[in-house]
Amino acid sequence: MSSDGTQITRSDPIENRTKARAFTLLELLLVMVIIVVLAMVIWPNIGSQNSSTRLEVSADQLASLLKLARSGAMSTGSMYRCVFETEGMYAVIETEVDPLQQPGVFEPLQSHWARLDMGKDQIRCLTVEFDEWESRLKAREAELTEGQEQIPGEGISPPIMFYPDGTSDSASIVLGDNDNHSVTLTLNGLTGQISLEKGNKLDENTVQTTD
Repeated sequence: MSSDGTQITRSDPIENRTKARAFTLLELLLVMVIIVVLAMVIWPNIGSQNSSTRLEVSADQLASLLKLARSGAMSTGSMYRCVFETEGMYAVIETEVDPLQQPGVFEPLQSHWARLDMGKDQIRCLTVEFDEWESRLKAREAELTEGQEQIPGEGISPPIMFYPDGTSDSASIVLGDNDNHSVTLTLNGLTGQISLEKGNKLDENTVQTTD
């Protein structure tokens, strides 16, 4: 009590520190809750974007592979073909070994660029569709060559053929990932132009063309 009779109240330093510590702990818990909630919202979107990015990269790599196959057939004068193996996880370029002595016999091209591994990124080829006329032609060729000694493409569909004159089969190739995203590559057999159409089962598609 002071000299004038006023009572003086002194705060306890220990009690003040305890209150400050409790308040700080409450703030920390609140921040942690906010971080967890944001992570739950953002992380699936990040994973989806990464998957979509890997799919687009694989589509670009496959487009480059097909262009190289076309160029190889033109420069060597031999037929090339693209085969999708192991449930569509690998795209392999093969070349006709000896067009004169062994026509129709193909072997994998021994070059570093001639094999594309899409399976490592959980990407695979879902379908390959040819133009109606070419589909009928391939069916007819299969009938005519039945019983002949050939090395067929062990793929999910008939191989995509590339010819020395710069033409190829016209085909639509659908790549997909585990998140139901898809990219369709459409190969124009006359010009060699490849268009990329990307989207998924729910969203509208957007079209991108590569020369």
